Order: sequence, then C-alpha cells, then structure tokens
Amino acid sequence: NGRCGTFVANGVTPVTVSNTSIAITDTIVISLNAVGGTVGAVPAIQTITASTGFTVAATALDTSTYNYAIIKNAA
Repeated sequence: NGRCGTFVANGVTPVTVSNTSIAITDTIVISLNAVGGTVGAVPAIQTITASTGFTVAATALDTSTYNYAIIKNAA
C-alpha cells in the first residue's frame, strides 16, 4: 500500500482501487500506462474513502491501464 500503483479501467463502471495510504485530503494524479480499447478523457476520481481506497471512472470502451500517485496534503 505505497502511494503509487496501477489500475485497469473497465469502460463501463467505476473501478475501486484499494490503498490504505489514502486520506480524503490527498490529491491523486493519474497517467496512461498502456492503451486498451478506446482511450478517452483521463479517468476521473469519483470517491475517496480514507484508509481504504478510491473509485475512478473512465470513458466508455476504455480498458487501458493507468498509473496513479497519491500526493499527501501537508496540512
């Protein structure tokens, strides 16, 4: 449960990413790792649950692999 990892979009519903390092005040940066399906806009964070993880939604038909990095809030 480091502050970075990968997830695969499923092109249909939000994907749950488990990471116990996350806090609701953190920022999550997403970048494309490997193209799959039809890539659209960069996936968007839908929810963050502290000490559990976050959900992210991609555009329809996008099954790409994405990198993510968690930036901790200094406060």
